[in-house]
Amino acid sequence: MTPTPSEERDGLVEQLANGGHTPGPWGWFGNANSYSLYLATRHSGRRYVMSFRRWGMRGAQPEFQPARGGLVDASRLLEFEVGDRAVRGVEQAKADSSVYRYDVRGIDCPDARLIAAAPQLLDIAIAQAAEITRLRAEVARKDEALDECQAALAMVIAPEAIKNTTVAHAFATATAAEAKARAARMPAEGRAALEQESG
Repeated sequence: MTPTPSEERDGLVEQLANGGHTPGPWGWFGNANSYSLYLATRHSGRRYVMSFRRWGMRGAQPEFQPARGGLVDASRLLEFEVGDRAVRGVEQAKADSSVYRYDVRGIDCPDARLIAAAPQLLDIAIAQAAEITRLRAEVARKDEALDECQAALAMVIAPEAIKNTTVAHAFATATAAEAKARAARMPAEGRAALEQESG
């Protein structure tokens, strides 16, 4: 069964929350004179999140730190589209005949997964911020309506009757006062019934 967008979103958040990624904040660092560039934490002695190194004669690859054992070439962490899903890295793939094509589907590192999920997480954050704004506006409207109700009650009941009491009690008092006023205008035979009804 194909998951709904909401289920996919919840699954992504749950996976990343339990994924063991490097805590932020992160930042880019390096030096142009030494041709170095890397992503690292802005705390804890600038722990590496991702760096880069040459891969072959024409390419480059990132390096990640999946555990506190130093940077590891991404080529050792690659996940492949075909073959045994447990295979990790180019060397294992070449030794496993089930991996007959080397198209990459991911990098087995929490930080790499978090980077790849960044656009989806941004969409979630924007949607949540919009929902928070909507809920705040709804609460404000209800607060305004409550204030209007309280003001209306204050016009029906003497100020001392609603002092230090709940809105529910004030409403009950107003209802009883209105019932008694109606009873006073009724013939004697209907008055007793109305008083009994109002308690």
